[in-house]
Amino acid sequence: MSTQPEQPGKPISSEELRRQMEILDQEMRRAAKRERGFLGFSEESFFNFGRFWASGLIKLVYFLGFLVLNGLLAMAIVIEAFSLPLGYAGYEYVSRLQLPPIISVVGYLAFGLCANISWRIICELFIIPFRIYEVLRSIDGKLGDMHLRDIIK
Repeated sequence: MSTQPEQPGKPISSEELRRQMEILDQEMRRAAKRERGFLGFSEESFFNFGRFWASGLIKLVYFLGFLVLNGLLAMAIVIEAFSLPLGYAGYEYVSRLQLPPIISVVGYLAFGLCANISWRIICELFIIPFRIYEVLRSIDGKLGDMHLRDIIK
């Protein structure tokens, strides 16, 4: 079935236009489904290397590291906030840093902020090459078949 009007100069009705738009929409959905594949990964993208998975994997690692880092930080703050001074144990005085718990909690929060910023920067350093590739691929797609010597002229 043709999606083109039968006569090129003749205007098409709204019903015909709506039917053509539905056909085009269905074709685009089928093409997107073929490209996406199972769970967003298609056989073509797995063997073709047209799309890198590493940036998504690095984002997942960042999120998991963020959860672990902040979970450990929260446990340390809870332990510090509710801990009692150790006091005397036998003949020796057993002690930690003799700081009030509020100062220790503020210290843990400052350490956690610095650790989270550092973790983010480390993960961004791994993502940078993939982002550069995406930008270069986008530029290449916009240029199409043009060559650099054609642009410079």
